[in-house]
Amino acid sequence: MAQTPRRNLPLTSPPSATDRLRQLLGPADRLLHPLTALAVATLLWIPLAALTGRWVAMAWCGWSLVLLATALWLERPWINRLPLPPLTVITLAGFQRWGLGAFLLAQAGERVNSDVLPWSRALEPSQALWGVVSTAIVGVALLNRPLLRRQDPAPLSGAVRRRLPLLVLLLALYSVGYLLVGVISGTLDRSNANYIHWTVRLWRADTLFVPFLRLRDLFPLLVPLGIQVCAGPWPVEAGEARPRRWLAPALALLLLVSLVLGGLTGGRGLLLGPLLMLLLGLWMTSLPPRMIRWLVVGFLVFALPFIPLMGSLRTTAAFQSTVSQRPLERLELIARSAVNARPKPETLAVIGRDLFPSSDPYLFETPGSEQPPAGWKRLHGLLFLWVPKHLYPNRPEINDGHLIAKEIMGKPELGTVDGKHVWFPNMSFGGDLYWRFRKPGVVIGALLFAALYAAFCRVWYRWASLSGSLLAYLIALYPATFLNGLPLRSVSETVWNWLWEFPKYLLILVVLAWVVDRLHPLLLRSPRPSP
Repeated sequence: MAQTPRRNLPLTSPPSATDRLRQLLGPADRLLHPLTALAVATLLWIPLAALTGRWVAMAWCGWSLVLLATALWLERPWINRLPLPPLTVITLAGFQRWGLGAFLLAQAGERVNSDVLPWSRALEPSQALWGVVSTAIVGVALLNRPLLRRQDPAPLSGAVRRRLPLLVLLLALYSVGYLLVGVISGTLDRSNANYIHWTVRLWRADTLFVPFLRLRDLFPLLVPLGIQVCAGPWPVEAGEARPRRWLAPALALLLLVSLVLGGLTGGRGLLLGPLLMLLLGLWMTSLPPRMIRWLVVGFLVFALPFIPLMGSLRTTAAFQSTVSQRPLERLELIARSAVNARPKPETLAVIGRDLFPSSDPYLFETPGSEQPPAGWKRLHGLLFLWVPKHLYPNRPEINDGHLIAKEIMGKPELGTVDGKHVWFPNMSFGGDLYWRFRKPGVVIGALLFAALYAAFCRVWYRWASLSGSLLAYLIALYPATFLNGLPLRSVSETVWNWLWEFPKYLLILVVLAWVVDRLHPLLLRSPRPSP
C-alpha cells in the first residue's frame, strides 16, 4: 500500500542532531531570539557608533540585525528544511541593503569619492525609509507565530525526489540557453556598444526568455540537491526506479557553463547571484552545516573585492574595447585585472553603495529635497498593468523607478540615447512613498504592504510542502527568487510585481509541474530483474 506523505506536523523542539541552523551557527545560535539579538546589538552599537561618529546610522544597522534574527526565529521550522522562506528572504534582502551596505558606508568615513558622496551624506534618512518598511513587515508577521509554532515541515518525499532530476535539467537548459543567447547576441554584455544597441530596442534576441527570468534563480538553487539525488544513495521509500547516474555530471557541467557565460558578460549579478543561490542550495543537501559555514566565508572573501573590481573594470577603455562575442579576449582581461588589482581607500564605500544601491539619498539632496510631494503622479499607468508592452509599445511606464530617481536628481534626461533610457537607477518602496506622500505615506504604505505580505506568508505556510506534490514543492521554492528580484521596489513596480508577475509565475509553475509529472519517467532507470 502506498505510503501517505508526511504533512506539516505539530512541532516539538528538534534535537540538535537534526537542527541544521544550530549546527551552522554554533554558540551564535542563541542570538536568534529577538530579545537576545536586541541586547547584543545594543552592546555593539555603543563602540561602533563612537568609532564612526554615526550614532543613528549604527543604531539602524543594529536594528536591521534584530529584524533578521526575528525573521529567522519565526521561520525556524522551515529554515531547517529550506534556506529562504518568505519572511526570511525579504528581511535578508533588506539587511543586505540598509544594514550591511550602510554599515560599510559608515565605516568608510571620509574615504568617499564623489559618486558615493550622496549616500554618505544622507545615510541615516535613507536607512529610515527602509527601516520603517522592514519593521512593519516583521512586526505584522509576528501574528503568524501561532501557526508557525505548530509546523514541522516534512522532508523531501520520494515522489518529489523522482521528479527532481528532470525539473533541474529543464531549469538548466533554460538558464544556459538564456545566457548563451545573451553572450552570442550581446544582449547581456556590459560593453557600451552591445548594451546600448540592445537596450533601446523593444524586441531583443532574448525576448522569449525574459518573461521567465525567476526560473534562472531556481537552477543554481536546486542543482546541488539534483546532483545528490542522481549520484547519491537512493532511499527505499523513494521507490525502486531511480534517476540515471549520467545526469549528475551533466548537471554539474551545465552549472559550470552557466557560471562561465555569466562571468563573460561583465555583469556582477550574473555571476555572484548564481553563486549565492548555489551556496544556499547546499543547505538542502546532506552537506554538514559546518562545511557550509566555511563556504559562506569563502564566498564573502571572493564577492566583496569582486564587486568594486568588476564595477571599475567595466568603465575602462580596455573593457569597452572587448565584447562578449570574443570570450577568450574578455576572460584574459578579467583575469589580468584581478591579478593586478590593488585596494583603494574608497573601496569600502563603493562596496557599501553597491549593496545599498537605491537612489533614495537624492531625496535629501538638492534639488530633490526642495521638490513638492509628487502625490499620485504616473500611477495612472497601472490601468495598463495587464497590457504587455510588446503589444502596446506606447504604454505608460510602469517600472518607473529610474524615472523617479532621475527626477529627484533634477536630471530627467540623464542616461538616454535618442530619447530612450539606457541607465536604470532605482528607488525603494519607502523612498517612493516618501517622494509621493512624505512621512505619513511611508508609515501607512509600509503597514498596508506588511499586512498583505503577512497574508501571503500565511497562505505559503499552509500550501508549501516538500513532501506533497511537485507544485507544492515549487511553491515552497518560489520566495527564494525574491533575493535577487525583490518584489518591493517603487510603488508602481511593487503593484506590478504582485498583480502581474506573481499570477504569471503561479501559472508558469503549474505548467512546469504538469510537464515534469508527465515526462519524469523518461529519466528514471528501472530496476534490473532478479536472475
